[in-house]
Amino acid sequence: MKILMLCDSMDCGGAETHILTLASALSARGHELTVASRGGRLVGELQQAGARHVTLPLRANSPLALLCCRISLCKLLAREKFDIVHAHSRLTSFLAQGVAERRGAGFVVTAHAYFSLSPLRRRLSRWGSSTIAVSEDIRQYLMKNYSLLPNKIRVIPNGVDERKFRPTHAHSTSTLKIAFLSRLDGDCSLTAHLLCDIAPKLSKKHPDLSIVIGGGGNEFDSISKKAVEVNRKLGKEFIKCVGEVKDTAAFLGSADIFIGVSRAAIEAGTCALPMIICGNEGFLGRLAEHNFELAAASNFTARKQAKPDAKLLLNELFALLSQDTDELFEEAKKLRELFLARYSLKSFVESTEDVYKSTPRKKKRASADSILCGYYGYGNIGDDALLEASLRRASREYRGESIAVMTKNGKADGSRFGASCIKRSSPLAVFFAICGAKRLIFGGGTLLQSSTSRRSLVYYCALLMLAGSLKKECILWANGIELADSYFCRMLLRSALKKCSYIGVRDTRSLAVAKNFAPKATVTYEDDLAKSEFYPESEPKRINYLLNTVFLRIPDNFILAAPRARADDGDISLLVKALAAERKNKKEILAVPMNSAEDGAVCMEICRSLGAKMLDGVSFCDLVGLAGHAERIYSMRYHGLVAAEIAGTEAIGIGSDEKISVYCKEKQIKRLGTDQED
Repeated sequence: MKILMLCDSMDCGGAETHILTLASALSARGHELTVASRGGRLVGELQQAGARHVTLPLRANSPLALLCCRISLCKLLAREKFDIVHAHSRLTSFLAQGVAERRGAGFVVTAHAYFSLSPLRRRLSRWGSSTIAVSEDIRQYLMKNYSLLPNKIRVIPNGVDERKFRPTHAHSTSTLKIAFLSRLDGDCSLTAHLLCDIAPKLSKKHPDLSIVIGGGGNEFDSISKKAVEVNRKLGKEFIKCVGEVKDTAAFLGSADIFIGVSRAAIEAGTCALPMIICGNEGFLGRLAEHNFELAAASNFTARKQAKPDAKLLLNELFALLSQDTDELFEEAKKLRELFLARYSLKSFVESTEDVYKSTPRKKKRASADSILCGYYGYGNIGDDALLEASLRRASREYRGESIAVMTKNGKADGSRFGASCIKRSSPLAVFFAICGAKRLIFGGGTLLQSSTSRRSLVYYCALLMLAGSLKKECILWANGIELADSYFCRMLLRSALKKCSYIGVRDTRSLAVAKNFAPKATVTYEDDLAKSEFYPESEPKRINYLLNTVFLRIPDNFILAAPRARADDGDISLLVKALAAERKNKKEILAVPMNSAEDGAVCMEICRSLGAKMLDGVSFCDLVGLAGHAERIYSMRYHGLVAAEIAGTEAIGIGSDEKISVYCKEKQIKRLGTDQED
């Protein structure tokens, strides 16, 4: 493959080292690699590894600079036909997205860290056809703050060359060297300052100890002055600041203990160094087997852990140094095996290659062959699950054909769903999309109903009748159909269903309505799309991460709750009453808003009144995995009950919604609602 990687610069840093490692390994495997950036200290190593470097003025200090960046990138892509464009920063992803798509290149973005969530910068964020996150917490961050679907994000940890990073010398039992390595900018130099602050007390108790600080940046001079002052007071060179480190392996190989975060910590662990995880974003303390997975989930940054301070760091160092030296290094060797298993260079490169191969590289067509229609783009994880399954099913059944999706925000949803999107509220856009298509597909959900509003029924029926009148194939996949509440609506529903050649329904009530209203169509019962083979299974590692995030452990069992804000107050009261009874029995409760915008406030109120936990920003896959750990689930949402069924967990339906009533009746599960006595 011919691959273009984009980054702001190739100076020393975690992301830059990631790019250097990946580009070198891919070049060794026969791929043609080009890296475009402003340049930097790592360009020479990059070229020695067989990759080409192109200098582009990738800066964002003004609109004019952005325009120049865009023009330069367009010229590069026009000159050379790349198979993959892989962006490693927000700026480069923003500049490359439209250009890559027009040139028929697959577009991949790697998220190396959290991004600023300011309104302007959020609008500049682009996530390509495929997104890679270097750790589980970054994937969660992207899902929560940018509403990306889980199938669009692949977690691929940093790869480390174990031949280069390995134990290299026998550690002294009398004199130990502590190493810290990082960019010394304002956002990542706190640990270096703390080491200078605790140096006098550290030297007093361990006079043979020494500290070496590696890295350059805008805080280097300040830290160097601190170190010089400490050394002057102690009368010896206790702290040494060495500036930019060109050979990281040699730097770590000469150390005995490492303090720091991120990629440097991973490389130190591969060198079998005992370490303390401490950085600007958090303090985890000494790394051991019991907290290894927790550290790995945040890419060894300790995000969301305790805030670091001098006292915490000093006490942790005293505790570490009090241990028998031989035992200390034996434990580090055992941890090295965990690092080798998780951060294998081979796995890192092969996983990235898999992403490249699976990333679509076709140029956008003027019209799509299939139009998927549903209640998509409104932030409901049940509907997102239906869309994900529908896209998979359409790709399999109509292999090689193009697919477009009708969503709330149209093109703005394209990055989120990884598909061409049409704004469903734009009559002209919808009309021309259907005119150019072969078929219109309703992908799951109860779209044909008038219980929420008659406008909804009129809208969806109008789409079917329009498509039918234009001789397009009309298809329903695993839909729910409610019998309309008026003569006009029933006639409208009958006319719409008669336009369908295939009607798949997900319950017996809908089956009877479809057979009655569309006798010539192929009518069949189908499982809900979220239960079908077209929807992926949950990932155990991710579920463990989520549970550890909420409960700080993996609980034996708990009660899961999925409230719905748009429900009768009486039904919400029934849910609160049921959960209060569970709390009296000492049960922990986890509330999950299946639609954050609608249900978030209700979940927060439940948490406040009952002392429950809340978990936001999850996918339907995650909900199934969480349900598998739960003792039971109380759900006011249809797909909360579906998740419980998939997981094999006891479910209790809450509410008078007709979908809930029908589901509970057919599955013979308990329901609590104001329309019945329980």
